[in-house]
Amino acid sequence: MLCQHCSKNTANTHIKTIVNGEFREYMLCSECAKKLGYMSPIDSFESGLDNFFGSFFRSSENEIMAEPERCDKCGTSFAEITKTGKIGCANCYSKFYERMKPSIQRIHGNTRHVGKTPLIDGSKICIIEKINKAKKELQLAINKQEFEKAAKIRDEIKELEKEDKEND
Repeated sequence: MLCQHCSKNTANTHIKTIVNGEFREYMLCSECAKKLGYMSPIDSFESGLDNFFGSFFRSSENEIMAEPERCDKCGTSFAEITKTGKIGCANCYSKFYERMKPSIQRIHGNTRHVGKTPLIDGSKICIIEKINKAKKELQLAINKQEFEKAAKIRDEIKELEKEDKEND
């Protein structure tokens, strides 16, 4: 079978991806696989696991070297995250979110958690999601000038926010 990317070389790399629930398969030659960023396990061990994981967060070298910014809690810099592929603490996600967002999107297919929620704090997350959904519904009702419906949704939001404060 020929490579699906270049249609010249024999395909010897089989790539399977699931992004946003959509399953895709690719057959690539080794050159195209490397060009597209898919490394074989042997290549990743040869270059070191740190470089392999760090490549997910890789930015331009100038941007990394010029950056003095560090996490307020643990002191980790974005350069250290890109070098090791390890995030210092939970606050690092907030601090470097915009810079890590493209990599997180590429790795997970989404930048917002859509899976299971933990039992502890799970109810709080559900309430916050309900509030956000209700606010969107409220805006739609206002845009459609359905003011009675909007008033009911507003009251639901107030109840949910009160419930959220009680859980704190």
